[in-house]
Amino acid sequence: MQARPILGFDAAKLLASFGILVSIAGVLAASPIVVVLGIVGWLLGVYALSQHYGSRSIFDYAVYAGVIGMVAGVVGAVAVVGALIGGAGIFSFVIGLVVFWLLMVAAAWFLRRHLDELARSTGLDRLERAGRYILVGALLSIILVGLVIALVGLVMVVIGILELRPPPGAPGQASTLET
Repeated sequence: MQARPILGFDAAKLLASFGILVSIAGVLAASPIVVVLGIVGWLLGVYALSQHYGSRSIFDYAVYAGVIGMVAGVVGAVAVVGALIGGAGIFSFVIGLVVFWLLMVAAAWFLRRHLDELARSTGLDRLERAGRYILVGALLSIILVGLVIALVGLVMVVIGILELRPPPGAPGQASTLET
């Protein structure tokens, strides 16, 4: 017997979508705390969605992407702060940025796997396309156009998650708090 989801279906969709938007806002505002809060919200929503669809791999790949993305953020911050304040040389700064980029590509790869699993469970191919955009954007982020491509992919993820329909026979789709 499958465990009862921690959130109703609609609440899980909203939390996952809102978490992505909060993370994007945190990146734009250069606020690591807001980014982490957004990632945690997204992961909670994704966990509930994975319970509704009965696919643990949806959540597992999301966790890998989230953790690697947070580690990448720390590496990037250390590289920038080290160069600006700590007196690290240009070589250390470039190495830090290369490690940051490699970690972001790894996070994007796991995010793509997460979206592929979610698309497979839901039949919503928009999520697969969004995953491709995010991965290509991460690979091309060395040139700034990649960041725009990745942002388009993230917006597509938000739209795709909001378009999700509950699996047949899922309990309590209409309510956010189940008794």
